Amino acid sequence: MSIEFTLLLQDAMGKLQVLLGQGRLSSLSRNFRGTSDTTSFLVIVFVVTAAIAFLGWLAFRYFSVNEDKKHCCPNRLFKKLCRVHELSWSDSALLRKLALRHHLASPAEIFINPRLLDIQPGSQRSMMAQIDAIREKLFGSEPS
Repeated sequence: MSIEFTLLLQDAMGKLQVLLGQGRLSSLSRNFRGTSDTTSFLVIVFVVTAAIAFLGWLAFRYFSVNEDKKHCCPNRLFKKLCRVHELSWSDSALLRKLALRHHLASPAEIFINPRLLDIQPGSQRSMMAQIDAIREKLFGSEPS
């Protein structure tokens, strides 16, 4: 049965080619192939351009977000200032404690206002001596 079906199908295809005309089918397919090559080239160019633009956008976002992080983090600024002024770990911990006591928005503010280093008279002598040493490192002299 499959041989008969195959013969029947071949006969139908032959009659279809005669009805439509071989010339018409080849000219139609030739036109499709021509636009297909151009279309595929344009699609490739578009996809490559879009991919490059997308990667550029991602790189821009990555670097701009990291650039913003460098300047907006108060704790990072505080750590850098402590490092630049060569403060010890205990000095920076004391400054952070004072910044918390004064309710500062950024602990780095303590580096620009010497009055924030003033402590209450009842504090420990060792703490007062440490604060005086820090004041000397940061501002250069005792307050008058």
